[in-house]
Amino acid sequence: MARHRLIVVTLALACGGLLGACAKSATPTTAPTPTAIQAPVTMTRTGGFVGVSQSIEVAPDGSWTYTDMRTNTTEHGTLTAAQVTQLRQLVGDPSFVEQLTKPSGKDVCADGFHYTISMGGDTSAFEDCGGNDRPAVAAAIAALTDATPF
Repeated sequence: MARHRLIVVTLALACGGLLGACAKSATPTTAPTPTAIQAPVTMTRTGGFVGVSQSIEVAPDGSWTYTDMRTNTTEHGTLTAAQVTQLRQLVGDPSFVEQLTKPSGKDVCADGFHYTISMGGDTSAFEDCGGNDRPAVAAAIAALTDATPF
């Protein structure tokens, strides 16, 4: 029992008297999650059955500009913090970039959308022929479609 008290007292003295210094010096187990997208994300969608021509640019702070080139209209808005976090996680996933650069199973498909996606200095384009061969990319597109007019 006396030995146990000696260890506790020794720890308390070593940590600055009240164990507060030990708690302050401990490194956090999880880093705070940033709420900004790391680079602007631009998506352009053309084609489809009715011949759409749309683009959306999302700035790192979540503000977005949507343009419909067929109707010559532009809308502006801002994603919520949760939507920014979701998009940041989706486009930051290594499988997102991998799927963007993978060759399409078909070169051209009837009534499919043609997407061009740019992040920072990287741009990739592909035909969406209705398959599920790019689930990470489809999730990012769906997140923007749900949160914006895109």
